[in-house]
Amino acid sequence: MDADGPRSVDLLEEIRTALDGLEPLLLGRTVDIEMSRLRVLADPMLFRRVFTALIGSAVAHSEPPDSITVRVARTGKAARIEVVNEGGHVVRDDDPDLAAAAEELRAMGGEIGTAGPVGAVICWMTLPLAPGASSAADA
Repeated sequence: MDADGPRSVDLLEEIRTALDGLEPLLLGRTVDIEMSRLRVLADPMLFRRVFTALIGSAVAHSEPPDSITVRVARTGKAARIEVVNEGGHVVRDDDPDLAAAAEELRAMGGEIGTAGPVGAVICWMTLPLAPGASSAADA
């Protein structure tokens, strides 16, 4: 865990940093990011671990060359981050990586879950928006 713990971070930058470190895991899959810039309250190292678990689940439940989409939207006082892969595989509720991620995410005030509409698998998490900062500075 980061020595400073949760703090205001630019979610887009955290997602890009995490994805840069996950190139080998993606095995040639394309990752599309659909989001507005938001600032959230999170521990960056902990966020990356949880996000890595969501991406890992998307990779495990799809086949190359399937693409993965990361969608982020503001929902009230939180940001909802969805990792979506197309494919018919089902995410198990007892996935150990997601269970560990859920515990860590709750420590930051977030939630985690899965959904499986026809033809896609969605793993999602929420993080609280940073106080007084609903969007990231364009600096």
